[in-house]
Amino acid sequence: SLCGAGKYQTGEGVIVETKCSLCRFGEYQTGTGMVSAGNCSRCAAGKYQTGSGMAVEGDCSLCGAGKYQTGEGMVNEGDCLLCGAGQYQTGSGRIEQSACLLCWAGKYQTGVGLVDEGNCSLCAAGTFQTGAGMVADSNCTLCGTGKYQTGSGLVSEGSCAVTACGAGRYQTGTGETSQESCLLCGPGKYQTGSGMVAEASCLLCSSGTYQTGSGQVDPGSCSLCGAGKYQTGEGVIVE
Repeated sequence: SLCGAGKYQTGEGVIVETKCSLCRFGEYQTGTGMVSAGNCSRCAAGKYQTGSGMAVEGDCSLCGAGKYQTGEGMVNEGDCLLCGAGQYQTGSGRIEQSACLLCWAGKYQTGVGLVDEGNCSLCAAGTFQTGAGMVADSNCTLCGTGKYQTGSGLVSEGSCAVTACGAGRYQTGTGETSQESCLLCGPGKYQTGSGMVAEASCLLCSSGTYQTGSGQVDPGSCSLCGAGKYQTGEGVIVE
């Protein structure tokens, strides 16, 4: 009788089937009557096989999602390589690292072996990120001074500019997430532009005027000193 599939036998005069040798882990063999270990085929790249004496290629297991494997004849799942940080991979049986997909701009990913784009984290409010495949939240760039940004996962600095602090305000910090971070120009001052980055951007009411409120947006908010009075300074806050 012939040694069955998944087996071979190199000697002569063998009298029992148990003397047929099994193809090793990571291999299979579809034919019968094979005479050497060289007749056993290796499991292809992207696969592994933990048993011996396997008879069909289907006995080779696919490396799972989030992994790839470039070699042949691998013998356990640990031989499958993990996609790196900043990447994910949704399929199985992948044979090269390029099968790992990069997390999109506006996102980052710190782990390895991730299986879905949903595993990529969004850059937080007050930040943006223009590149792909980023591996840490530190790769997200803070919106600059004079701006804030309320959304997450933003992909350009222009998304910060849309939400510049308005007239009558300024903002000295970076990475701010709400309009409340924009500070009001104080009494005796006004400011007509947007996106201002320092209190010095607030303009003083001129001599002969005063202004009691804050956050004023034009020089018309400065009131004239009344009849019979004069005032030589600027930025005065009471009549």
